[in-house]
Amino acid sequence: MEIEIVGRHVSVTESMRDYARKRQEKLVVEFPRLDRLRVIMDMQKFINRVEVTAHASRDMLVEAHAEHEDMYAAVDAVVDKAHAQLRRSVDRRNERKAPGSASASEVAPDDGHV
Repeated sequence: MEIEIVGRHVSVTESMRDYARKRQEKLVVEFPRLDRLRVIMDMQKFINRVEVTAHASRDMLVEAHAEHEDMYAAVDAVVDKAHAQLRRSVDRRNERKAPGSASASEVAPDDGHV
């Protein structure tokens, strides 16, 4: 698992790097199929923007970004967004592969009323 943390228009301090890495570990533990995480910390005027790109096996790619006045709050927000996107993606994939799942016609009774 590779976690890359880079800065754009801002120098990433060691404490920011450690905080981002610690927060990304939450994703790595819950989604072990992740191959690579890339975190881009950007400073535009007085707004901090953090982008996360998560690559997983089977061509799954998740991108999330968040903006906040505080870089640490932006990291928290983007990790939460990426986590939600990964969870939805995994759930969708599992729903499609569910054996014996009922189709819509089997679930809804056909009594002629809409």
